[in-house]
Amino acid sequence: MKIVIISPFQNHLGRGIERFTYSIANVMAKQGHSVIIYAWKSKTKFNWGKKHDNVTLKLCPNFRYYQRSWIGYYYNYLLAKDNPDRVYLNFLYHGEINLNKKYKYYYVLNSPSSQVKVRYEFIKKHCNLFNDLTFVAVSEMVKREALAYINNIRCEVIYNGVDLDLFKPAYIKQEELEQSLKLITTAALVERKGVQYMIKALSSYNKLDQIKFNIYGSGPYVSELNRLISYYELSNYIIINEAIDNVEKVLAENDVFVLLSKGEAMPIAPIEAMASGLALLVSNYDPYPEFVDESIGFMVDRENVKQIHSVLDELLQKQKLNQLKTNARKASEKFSWEKAVQLYLSI
Repeated sequence: MKIVIISPFQNHLGRGIERFTYSIANVMAKQGHSVIIYAWKSKTKFNWGKKHDNVTLKLCPNFRYYQRSWIGYYYNYLLAKDNPDRVYLNFLYHGEINLNKKYKYYYVLNSPSSQVKVRYEFIKKHCNLFNDLTFVAVSEMVKREALAYINNIRCEVIYNGVDLDLFKPAYIKQEELEQSLKLITTAALVERKGVQYMIKALSSYNKLDQIKFNIYGSGPYVSELNRLISYYELSNYIIINEAIDNVEKVLAENDVFVLLSKGEAMPIAPIEAMASGLALLVSNYDPYPEFVDESIGFMVDRENVKQIHSVLDELLQKQKLNQLKTNARKASEKFSWEKAVQLYLSI
């Protein structure tokens, strides 16, 4: 089968949407399909690692002005040459409405409407232009919120996945084990990710000397997070690091993945952390209740400092922590990209 994935920012951004595209493209290619990704050219490039031989990246011209007006017609030029069996879309508002409507399209909803209402109103206005379109929501919550905007068009739910061979627990010798509880967050550093709530909770935690918290990421909220760390005098316990490409190596060196975010669709990072053998500490907002339970971690009210402190107390119990970590790896196995791709191709 020949498959095209239109992912405009694949060449220069390292967000969840682009990670999703890279992952399913490689797995589809491993299964013998020919996969072509259409992406915009960029001065900066993001290193996604090894690309399967059956995956081709075709870079499209990227001009400063009117990109969305004409890029759809350039896609049509490429589609006419490639003649794919199906086309996957990550967006509809970056020129995709000008696509030739004769192809079979699958639009993956990677964001909940509550976060990008204007974009969903755009979807509602234009989705009926397509003759053969199927929506795929990455969580039940995303589907539930999307129903008001997709005009009764078919919508399936397929959860995001993880590369279980790449993300796996590290073997650490007993003598190398640290006494401190190692927390990690990997995320775009924006306000809704909730890192500030963890910093504030740690500022009054009475066992802070047993905690190490590493944050990896970049974004507009970095200066505010650094201000909080300085204000609470936490620089010995909390470090903000730049975003990295080899996150799988860093995850496996930690104990607990923290993401007190609101407005996620189906975050990939916590699943990668589970596969790496980390317990989870997340917020109690959707979609976390769809895949997190007490056997692998904790969901908390991110503004409830006492609740976060109580969870940290439990995580400091080594026997409890080790059981959570073991369970997390086992739970991640139902989220393999191979299973996700089988579902995508079965639609």
